[in-house]
Amino acid sequence: NSASRWSAQRVLDADPHLRARFDYRAALRDPTQPPVLLTGEMVYPWFSEDFANLKPLADVAELLAAKAEWPDLYDVEVLRNTTVPIA
Repeated sequence: NSASRWSAQRVLDADPHLRARFDYRAALRDPTQPPVLLTGEMVYPWFSEDFANLKPLADVAELLAAKAEWPDLYDVEVLRNTTVPIA
């Protein structure tokens, strides 16, 4: 396992097309733009800057982003044997 190191942000930084599709500021400026739909797995370092309620948690968020000792998130064997469609 390894630290996420703000993986959602790193993916956006690496792909300008994808970054444009997830630019919430541009979507807010232009109501004709489609909304930016986020999932629970998308966490960005700027959340603590843009959301006042998260500002006090900025240091904790940095610690969590750097933490490498996490258990496996998914049980690959269970997913392999499921009858429910998965990506």
